[in-house]
Amino acid sequence: MLVSLIAIQPSVLSQTSATQQLSFAQAFIDVRSAEAAGASSSDISGLVALLNRALELNHEALQTNTTVEKRTELLTQVDQLLLTVQEKAVELAASSGQQVLTETILRYAMGVMLAVLATVVYSLSLAFYRRYRIRRTFQMRARVD
Repeated sequence: MLVSLIAIQPSVLSQTSATQQLSFAQAFIDVRSAEAAGASSSDISGLVALLNRALELNHEALQTNTTVEKRTELLTQVDQLLLTVQEKAVELAASSGQQVLTETILRYAMGVMLAVLATVVYSLSLAFYRRYRIRRTFQMRARVD
C-alpha cells in the first residue's frame, strides 16, 4: 500500500499537458510495481515523497499568478522529479524482485536441509534404541528358583 499521497484536486492534473499526465500515471504505476515486487516501506515512502513534491510543484506551476518563466522552470522540475521517481522505482522493483526470489529459494533449501537433518536424527535415534534393547536383552540373567 502506498504510504500516503497528498490529496489533490482532479482539476490539478487535468490542467497539465498530456505528456505530463502520462508521466504522472507511469510514475504511479512504477511505484506500485516496486511495492508489489516487495520493496520495503521506507524505500516506497521516499518515492512517495518525491511524487508528492512533484504534485506540489505541478500545482504551484498551474497557479494563475505564476509567471511564464517560473511556470516553465517548475514544470521542468516536475519532469525531472517524475523521471527520477520512475528510474528509482524500476530499479527498486528489479532489486526487490531479485531479493524475494533469493529469499524464496533459500527458504526451500532450508526446508529440504531440515527435512534431511530430521530424517538422519530419527534414523540415528532408532539405531541407538535398537542397540540399547539388544544389549539389554543379552545382559539379562535367567533366574533359577
